[in-house]
Amino acid sequence: MATKGAYRYWIVAAALIAVAIYAIFDPATSGFFPQCPLLKLTGFKCAGCGSQRVIHALLHGDVRAAMGYNAFLTVMLPVLGVALLGGAIRRKHPAINNFFTHPATIVVLLVLVIAWWVGRNLAGL
Repeated sequence: MATKGAYRYWIVAAALIAVAIYAIFDPATSGFFPQCPLLKLTGFKCAGCGSQRVIHALLHGDVRAAMGYNAFLTVMLPVLGVALLGGAIRRKHPAINNFFTHPATIVVLLVLVIAWWVGRNLAGL
């Protein structure tokens, strides 16, 4: 039987494998990465379109390319990182987790995502 909390090691291992895959293979040229079904079906970009290429570009230190693929995600990745950290350390530092789980924060982030989604299709970003 696995020890309590052993699942965390599997999550870390899976994340490291994913990082290695995105560092080695370019989603723009490798055929095994999934494509956005919304884009394929409608021609409209979803809020996350370009996220795989953003990750690859950032792993190679190319912030300019990442901004071109999905500027919103590129800017929000540090925010997502802080939110995940806040969840991980919520017992010692509950204020961070409380901020990111507050209904007002969730609504603001949801509005920003929807605004980006609509705006990128209207402006062709």
